[in-house]
Amino acid sequence: DEARIWERELRNVNSGSLLWLVAHAVPKMHSCTGCKYGTWFTVHHVRVRASCFAAGYHMATEGSCPHAKTFGATTAIKGLVTGERLGTGYFWFVSPVAAGDVDSMTSVGWAHVCRQGPFDVERLLAAWKSQGAPMQEARLQALLQACIA
Repeated sequence: DEARIWERELRNVNSGSLLWLVAHAVPKMHSCTGCKYGTWFTVHHVRVRASCFAAGYHMATEGSCPHAKTFGATTAIKGLVTGERLGTGYFWFVSPVAAGDVDSMTSVGWAHVCRQGPFDVERLLAAWKSQGAPMQEARLQALLQACIA
């Protein structure tokens, strides 16, 4: 997938917040086995108008959302497949089809800036577990920065 334009420029895809990365990878959080969407991840830097976060989430199938008009986000998802609940939730984002250029900020309210990766999610999880499996965003951000440096 990394060679495809939609992944390189985050066009027309589902993506997630920092906590989503852990929730997707750890067994019995988002899925029973973990890593439902693969064992690698990429980091995308985007510019988004704040007003886009008020937009309703556009449901996506198989990672794409052909009808999204704006960058949208879910409400915080706290429920896990086990029935347990997270203290803070993770978010899914969806991005409309648009090039990552200045005009897309005007036309659809977001622009792709750059992409890093792919990175090995198992390496991130090993570091996460070695530090006590933190769920706080600041600690997750520090772990992620160390793993992609």
